[in-house]
This record gives sequence, structure tokens and C-alpha cells, in this order.
Amino acid sequence: MSKLKLNGERVALIELDEEISGTIVVPQSRQKAYELGKIVAVGSGKVPSIEKPFDMYVKEGEIVLFSIPAQLRQSSTYVIDGARTCVVHQNDVLGRLSSMKVSIDTFEILGRWVLLTCFVDKKDSIIEIPDTAQLPVEDFKFRIEQVGSGASELNMVKGDEVVVERTRCSTLEIDGSKYFYIDMSFVYGKVEPAVATEQTVDQE
Repeated sequence: MSKLKLNGERVALIELDEEISGTIVVPQSRQKAYELGKIVAVGSGKVPSIEKPFDMYVKEGEIVLFSIPAQLRQSSTYVIDGARTCVVHQNDVLGRLSSMKVSIDTFEILGRWVLLTCFVDKKDSIIEIPDTAQLPVEDFKFRIEQVGSGASELNMVKGDEVVVERTRCSTLEIDGSKYFYIDMSFVYGKVEPAVATEQTVDQE
């Protein structure tokens, strides 16, 4: 079997043969396609112009969700040992599955990506996707669900309320539950909960 050696942050994937239980739904578009694949080769992370190699977030054999621009789908696909092999940058890999059963517990967001949940801070409201909601967009807020290892410098954890660039959020449905993912560059900060102050009572 041929051995594929990749440069930099490139990863190679083949079509997934295993049967997956559960669903991952990402809105498709003419500009970008999303697929599940199995990683068969991983670059060294070394780039000639940069002294320190980039960390690689994935390993051979892992099952991942990745995206690829539609115009590059054919030009980035090769037939190696009879298998259709797609080569992408590791930043195009959104997350990995640790099991053949899809759930939020078996899905892990990767790299610079951040996974979010959306909520409305109104007692009589139902959570909806912002682009179809009747409420003003500013009523929709976001909490951290997962943070990729490449976004650890954000110093944010699950449950933190965050301020993000809403137009950069993309929807991701995992086994029937809706989430959003966004590049760490568009996570602007987090909302610190108010600290209750103790009122002192003068005692006579």
C-alpha cells in the first residue's frame, strides 16, 4: 500500500465505509461541502518559513467531519491505491467522532473552532435559530459548549456566556440537537456574572 507523506498542516481523508448511528446535519451550500471521512495521512506541521511546527489536532484512523470549498472538491481529490483521497488543511476539519454512535458526548470540536449553544433570556420564549426568529437578533445569546484545543487561549469553558460575531456563526445539528460553530477569531469575549455584594447592617 502506498504511503502518503504530507507537508505542513495538510491531512488526507478517504470516504467513510463504516455505518454511523445517529445524524450530523450541516447546511450545504454551493460554496462549501461537508462530509464525514477517515484520516489516512497527517502532515508534520512543519512550514519552511516558520521555525516552530504547528500542532496537529488529528491522527491517522480518526473519523472526522470536514469541509471543503466546492470549487476545490475535484482539484483536491486524488485516487490512491483505488481509494478516492481528499487533501485538505487541518483547519477545514471541524470535529471528530470517538464512536460510531453520534451524540454531543462522542463529538469533539477541533482546532480553532468553538461550539456554541443559543438561548433567549426571556421566560416565555422558545429557542429558535436567529435567522428565522421573530425576536430581535440582540435577544439571542450564546454559551460555550466545547472549545477546540487550538482555541484554548480564549480561557473559556462550557457554560460561559460569550459575545460573538453572529454573522460568522454556522449551524450544526448533532443527533437532533442544534448548535453553532464559529472560528475563535470571532469570539469577542465573555460575560462575567454579576457579583452579589453583601449589605452590612449597622448594629446598635
